[in-house]
Amino acid sequence: MSGVLGRRISRLVEVVSREKFWIVLGKVLRKLTLETFAVHAFFQSDLEQIPASRAFPEDVEVRQYQGADQLETVVALLRGTRLTPAMIACRLQRGDRVAIALCRGETAGYVWMNTCGAHYVDEIGRTLIFGPREIVQHDAFVLPPWRGRGLQHLMSWSMRKDAQQRGYRYALAYVDLLNSRSFSSQKSQGKRAVLWLLTVRVPLVRQYINFPLTSSRTLHFRNPIPGSELSETVAQPKLRKQPLRRAAQKT
Repeated sequence: MSGVLGRRISRLVEVVSREKFWIVLGKVLRKLTLETFAVHAFFQSDLEQIPASRAFPEDVEVRQYQGADQLETVVALLRGTRLTPAMIACRLQRGDRVAIALCRGETAGYVWMNTCGAHYVDEIGRTLIFGPREIVQHDAFVLPPWRGRGLQHLMSWSMRKDAQQRGYRYALAYVDLLNSRSFSSQKSQGKRAVLWLLTVRVPLVRQYINFPLTSSRTLHFRNPIPGSELSETVAQPKLRKQPLRRAAQKT
């Protein structure tokens, strides 16, 4: 028992020493309120303004995959991560593209890109609608042993550069304000926050109430389609745009 308590105290000291005080306070408050609230920043970057080239460390390689025929390869590379084969299959069938970072031949992280025009944002319980020349980067993750090496930055650059060459103009991404690593990575890449959104989750019924805090661009959201967008274990069809509410209203 004392050993478990000692490890938890050590972990707390490590977190406090690494994070800013307000982030630690926010995480504590979120736990105390049963994770009923969160603040997300939605970022936009102009793909015509990203650097033409970027130096990669010698032991780092970023590979990209797209299409259902790549399922076996991607599942093998992402085995042992938090993604299940069903989730990977759903994304590839939808048309998502994935960039996977390899360090010394080992999978070190990944980031996904959605281009189908509609993306369900699980954290806010709404579907984001975006234009034909836009992409949405989502689910960026670096495995713990490889963090602190700038891999998220490298994967994001690789994916956005590929999207630029395919004719896309803007990239959207969203980050939890308390995820300090990802938030700092978005800022360091020169991305601009276009929407700050406060989300309150109603316990037990999985309902979300969203309050736009500030916005420099109107982003369109709608309620998700049950059975296709509420779970990534079911392949999502390409969706037609629906009449939408403006971000200045509750979403």
